[in-house]
Amino acid sequence: MSICADLELSFRKRDERSYLVHFRFNGPNDEAEKSSDPDDPVLTADFSALSDDDPEYGKNLTALVFTAAVKEWFTGCRAAAQRPRSS
Repeated sequence: MSICADLELSFRKRDERSYLVHFRFNGPNDEAEKSSDPDDPVLTADFSALSDDDPEYGKNLTALVFTAAVKEWFTGCRAAAQRPRSS
């Protein structure tokens, strides 16, 4: 059992505008890794609409990536990571 949490996100391209977002999470209280497989959220976004000289780039990128389904997984992993560690 680890004393810290580990979260890995990977993006797998499906087509020109959609990606599978895969989560692997191992929390400090977990005996085994949790995975979003086979329910990987689908991210559909037009990244070409982003401009790297836009002062709101980070905010706009976050809005594209953190869809409701991605946010749900991320929030769940964060909550699990913040739980007190079992002895």
